Amino acid sequence: MNTKIFKQVAVATVMTFVVPAITAGEDARDATSPSLLVELNRAQDQANGCLLSLYAANQTGVDIKALVLEAVLINTEGQVDRLTLFNLGQLPDGRPRVRQFEISEIACSNLGMMLINGIATCEAEDTGICERELRMRSREDIEVAG
Repeated sequence: MNTKIFKQVAVATVMTFVVPAITAGEDARDATSPSLLVELNRAQDQANGCLLSLYAANQTGVDIKALVLEAVLINTEGQVDRLTLFNLGQLPDGRPRVRQFEISEIACSNLGMMLINGIATCEAEDTGICERELRMRSREDIEVAG
């Protein structure tokens, strides 16, 4: 076997075992790290607007008695459509919740981004935990940032 092919096989073999191990380590850290995940799970067109379903998972170690996010909705042309508040209510530690919000007079396909401008309300034993542990993601074509 020539040296070049041997090196390629050796690298491929190492990558086969090392990459999954690194990824598993990252997943394990994520599972044990405190986090407050807010995910844009679904966007559905309604008769008079867009229905956004937000999935929230509180893994901070403390119950959140109230969480309100200040959001900016930006259209697909990059222009601010509106500022709004998403009241996620109570988020008990370790118990995921889904909340729905109807955004009137805009089709979901015209929403390009949901920018979380900040935390309007965080009622918890540690009031800074909401901002510190907030993680966002989207399962839709609408970007979520903050």
